[in-house]
Amino acid sequence: MALTPGVSTDLAGLSVLVVEDEYFVANESARALREHGARILGPVPDVQRARELLAGESPDVVVLTRPSFLRHCAERRACRSPSRVTNL
Repeated sequence: MALTPGVSTDLAGLSVLVVEDEYFVANESARALREHGARILGPVPDVQRARELLAGESPDVVVLTRPSFLRHCAERRACRSPSRVTNL
């Protein structure tokens, strides 16, 4: 996971849902985020499992590879406002 120079990498206190179907990408993303203090939800490999997880969680940040998940998050207001969503 590339970090942007000059941007704070302190993610302490943020919950991050990682939706990624590639095992190694998911694990590496989660590891990098965890190293910077994030509490990781998942990673989950697909939208269905992400929806199941969202039934009991409301992440601060969502990292995803499927644009359809963004629509679901917005429709259900599953992400607290303001939410930060990254579409890879």
